Amino acid sequence: MRSVIFSQAGDAASVARVADVPDAPAPRADEIQLRVSLSPVHRGDLVGTEAVSLPADESRHVRLGSEAVGVVTTVGDAVCNLRVGDRVAVFPAPGAWAESVTVPAEAAVNVPETVSDEIASILLVNTITSRDVLRAVSDLRGTTATVDDTPLVVSAAASAVGKLVVRQALDRRWPVIAVVRSDRSAATVRKLFPDVPVVVTGNDGWQGELRGSCWCEAAAGHRRCSRWRFRTGDPAVPRRRGNPGRVG
Repeated sequence: MRSVIFSQAGDAASVARVADVPDAPAPRADEIQLRVSLSPVHRGDLVGTEAVSLPADESRHVRLGSEAVGVVTTVGDAVCNLRVGDRVAVFPAPGAWAESVTVPAEAAVNVPETVSDEIASILLVNTITSRDVLRAVSDLRGTTATVDDTPLVVSAAASAVGKLVVRQALDRRWPVIAVVRSDRSAATVRKLFPDVPVVVTGNDGWQGELRGSCWCEAAAGHRRCSRWRFRTGDPAVPRRRGNPGRVG
């Protein structure tokens, strides 16, 4: 079968290649095999080519990919909740950038017909990541002096994870401020969340706009907004010290 592989460490654009490789192994009792329909490119997949230690022998290789959607072709003897022909999303699925992949049955989730392959292929890792972020924020809010009306500032809010974090934060009735890089991303966020303030870091004066949004969100809860320190990249958690730093 064909798979995307690499046999030496380096930038993915330079070391990754499509090659003919042995078929995915037959599933063990608690595993399934699926024909891959679509597998996304995650940042972690690309970074992994730089961090992995490989033997000098280039006949040895690593198959890339970590998440996919596809159709079950074989099930192990102990698998009772899936059957041949089921359409599933899988994660983690090492080697998912291939025509087929074998994974533990517990890594698979049935996908409804109403969900496209494009959505299903990123269904699990982004959902798990956003859930873990919200759990961490919830723990922080519960163990510090942060009050219920303290705004949650979400950087990269137009990304798949960012949108999930915003949605779940709103469901918890938390005030949210979305931070994005461009007007195009801002339009995406405003369409999905019309009541959420959006700050564009590509525009002049965004720091003052962010402070103003913090003030307005806090004022809506009848409480003055504290000064904040933000962390770049991940959804940012407001903190009660320091000055606003670079966001997004």
